[in-house]
Amino acid sequence: MNRRGLTLLEVMIAIVILGLVVAAYLELFGESLRGAAGTRTWSQAIAYAADGMERAKLEPAACLTGTAEQLPGGFTRRCETRSWATVAAVTDFRALRVVVTLPGGGQYALERLVPTR
Repeated sequence: MNRRGLTLLEVMIAIVILGLVVAAYLELFGESLRGAAGTRTWSQAIAYAADGMERAKLEPAACLTGTAEQLPGGFTRRCETRSWATVAAVTDFRALRVVVTLPGGGQYALERLVPTR
């Protein structure tokens, strides 16, 4: 740097360095937004599965059909049930499984043992 100010080369180098820093911050910001959207999708799937589990416990007949239910946001939910017994004498429980399919194709499953009525 001389007494009259910055040279054109110094200004260009400073602009390039500043541009690289800004580009890195913008990429980081974009990645955090994509991560937040993915987390929101999984949270919605968990909520739909928990809701389906409660519904199946309150209305056991709703789970016997096994058909897929269309949910808002492109999600689908289906309920599966099967008898559960590790010992031949234990037949008063059934395995209940609620599977939520995400819009992107992933799945979240929630399983519980519930007493038969």
